[in-house]
Amino acid sequence: MFAERLVPPGSNAASQADSYLTTPADISGSFLMRQRQTPHDHDPPFVTPVDEFSGLPWVILPPDYALPAHRSDLADDNHAFHPSRSPLLNTPAGIALRNARVQRVNWYDHHMVYHKYFSGPEIPSDPADIFRRVVFAVARYIPDMAIDCDGYEPEAVPITDQQKDRLWRSGELRVARPGVVRGFLGNYVAGQDLSHVSESKIDEFLHTSDNRQSLFLGQWLLAQATEVATEPISGQYQLAHKAGNIAPNLTGKTPNLVKNTLGNKFETSPYVKLLRERLVA
Repeated sequence: MFAERLVPPGSNAASQADSYLTTPADISGSFLMRQRQTPHDHDPPFVTPVDEFSGLPWVILPPDYALPAHRSDLADDNHAFHPSRSPLLNTPAGIALRNARVQRVNWYDHHMVYHKYFSGPEIPSDPADIFRRVVFAVARYIPDMAIDCDGYEPEAVPITDQQKDRLWRSGELRVARPGVVRGFLGNYVAGQDLSHVSESKIDEFLHTSDNRQSLFLGQWLLAQATEVATEPISGQYQLAHKAGNIAPNLTGKTPNLVKNTLGNKFETSPYVKLLRERLVA
């Protein structure tokens, strides 16, 4: 059974395997998976393993060969969070979570091995928890363990730095719908508590007739809200970045990652508007 404990990134992968896994008698040679408690009819029986540090499911181990980009009969996308029918994945936050990470994988490994055994990970409902997972997905965080589906049964294996680098460089691991993810992050950020900001600054933002000053203050307040939203996970993110679990071309600071994802002043204008509406209410 999976250990209910936090495993820091960069720790020894083999010891992680021992900690997470045992081998059930009825699935000889494959790794232990927590059985789903209340399965739907015809569902595969096991829960997809999740990296408890980031909250993201393990990736499927990439093959040694390049996957074709335009042959859906040979390779297609696996959503990290599934099944799509889950009510928790059909809310605005859930849709963002589902589309924050897809991985292009071998078709047979995906449909005939992975989906034969796994019904998907447990889906979070807490907005802060979803925000954390979406941020790590946007950062293309890769756990130190992966699911090897190159066989009749899946196995838990360590993933090498070279395999991680391949997933980052190839584009096989990506955000499926950036606009949807941006919308969730922007709405979440705009809902943060700004009580630490002086009332005079907020009042000026709400009432100034200087459009340029209003634009400047709106962007500044959104940046302040981003700092508040990311503060609970910033230390965790920095550890993961230093350990090599996050794409090396991305920033090591969580607020900057979210700001970069939200985009420029034109792309962030809907969230500044939301911020204004909330501050007026």
